[in-house]
Amino acid sequence: MNYDELEKYLKSLPDQVTGPDGSYDFTHLHAIMAELSKERYSLTPEADIFEMKRIREQLFPTVHQSTFCKYVFDKPRGYAGDFITQEMIWLGRTEGGSYLYNGTSRTGELMSAGTQNRTLQ
Repeated sequence: MNYDELEKYLKSLPDQVTGPDGSYDFTHLHAIMAELSKERYSLTPEADIFEMKRIREQLFPTVHQSTFCKYVFDKPRGYAGDFITQEMIWLGRTEGGSYLYNGTSRTGELMSAGTQNRTLQ
């Protein structure tokens, strides 16, 4: 599986936000993810474990720039972790601003907002 296209896409998010309202269509990201998912379903359990390790090594440094995405991947399991995830989504959708655009870089901010299906600015 080739993760280079996904990594390149994520890193280029700040350059792709266009238009007077700052919006961006995530259709291309959805297509990349659909193709990777399709490929992943055909893997053996051993190959899947290997690919997950590759994803963590190659993509997590970029994905973890989004405070929301990092928390979802790293969160503790159980009610406490789920509550914080729901609170992050609620505040992002109702308060917006720094709650919606929560990341350590512009790429991370856009990924946080994009995962919440919001218009990006």
